[in-house]
Amino acid sequence: MENLSKVVAAPSGRPQALDWKFSQVFGERAAGEEVQEGFLGGCDLFWIVSFQTRRRLADCAVLVEQRWWKLLDFAELKRSSISFFDIEKHETVVSRWSRARTRAAKVGKGLSKDEKARKLALQHWLEAIDPRHRYGHNLQFYYAKWLHCESGQPFFYWLDIGDGKEVNLERCPRPKLHQQCIKYLGPAEREIYEVAVENGTFIYKKSGKVLDTTEGPQDAKWIFVLSTSKTLYVGMKNIGTFQHSSFLAGGATLSAGRLIVEDGILKVRVRR
Repeated sequence: MENLSKVVAAPSGRPQALDWKFSQVFGERAAGEEVQEGFLGGCDLFWIVSFQTRRRLADCAVLVEQRWWKLLDFAELKRSSISFFDIEKHETVVSRWSRARTRAAKVGKGLSKDEKARKLALQHWLEAIDPRHRYGHNLQFYYAKWLHCESGQPFFYWLDIGDGKEVNLERCPRPKLHQQCIKYLGPAEREIYEVAVENGTFIYKKSGKVLDTTEGPQDAKWIFVLSTSKTLYVGMKNIGTFQHSSFLAGGATLSAGRLIVEDGILKVRVRR
């Protein structure tokens, strides 16, 4: 949450249209816990809850049968918004699946026309709200299974504790799901990845070392993100443990992709 440009206490009341009732969504305990309202530069309002309620937020956020849906903002959408769904009656598996497929069309201009962007959105969101930050690419397979099942349990509860805890998918076996957890860097940890450009030369700001992506393994892929404060971070990708979301702990970015830098000079840049 380091890239929040402004954080203020949440107001005591919410517009009736949103039907803001924490006690119904999280339970009585969560209703009394601290909630803050954050504003990202140029982005719409989104909500942050304390770490103690993250698991409950995760379950409620992915459960389309709940009274509202909270969406992250992320690089692929550029400018995100929050969609709230007011669903009064229990949905069938068919209607739940239909709603999940059309949900992306309600958020982000043009997103519904881009299958890859919709897929990345789901992966990013699942990974970010999972307290263990299991690889979003892996989580999506179990999410799809959950969408088709008859269980009325929230996704993460179903996956780890409830009816789906014994589900083991061939495309992503349980051991792989639990082993591949993405590292989310804290403020101090990400400093070593911060890169400055001085006279056209890419230099690691903390160490002063000139960036050269050709020094690593031949098949290595180097990735970058540009934060909303226009700070550049560069590092080597490690599938299943370190990727774009690692730099800003799942936070918002202005740009992200891959690059090749030889002796400090940018040769190739590929945006996601």
